[in-house]
Amino acid sequence: MNVISLTDIDLEDFKAYCRKYRYEHDDSYLYEEDMEDFEPHSGKHPTYLLIKDEKIIGVLSLMLDGYFVANKKTRIRMFHCETGNRLHYQMLLDALEPLPEHIETMEMFLPDKLVDVQAMVESMGFNYYRTSFVMVRKNQPAPVVDFPQGYTLESLLPGVDETAYAHIRNTAFKTLKGSEAPMSIELVRKLTLDPNILKN
Repeated sequence: MNVISLTDIDLEDFKAYCRKYRYEHDDSYLYEEDMEDFEPHSGKHPTYLLIKDEKIIGVLSLMLDGYFVANKKTRIRMFHCETGNRLHYQMLLDALEPLPEHIETMEMFLPDKLVDVQAMVESMGFNYYRTSFVMVRKNQPAPVVDFPQGYTLESLLPGVDETAYAHIRNTAFKTLKGSEAPMSIELVRKLTLDPNILKN
């Protein structure tokens, strides 16, 4: 059993592993479009594979680009071993090459129901940082909202409203954990084109 860095040779097997296990921990950056754009040699996605009998049994993949680096951190795309063995997780973590000096933290999301996995990663030096919630409205009509006189809710106009949006977001959320770094106009523009963002 050994740990290797991801190469083009293993890329499709890596993607297959991600598709198989992405819903067990956190699928935030493991959508199909993320898989399509994945570039193992860009330096932005350091990825390590735990191999046994020429088969991937674990993955540690980081994100070192854009907004995360601006926040002096790296986001874990995937940290998973199909064995669930702490030693195997530790082998992947130990394989990490030194991160850039300006990276101060490494973060990952775990569902609160994964108590055993949380305890395991905490034993490796990770600390609890924050809880994020997702609100879901199932089979309910969209509510009608009454705004005060003079206020309306309008769609963001690409090429027109990015600066205003960035200003509002950066002012209102500058003390929110995980959002301290300002959002650039380029990132706002990228979000408006994201197929996962609801239109209008």
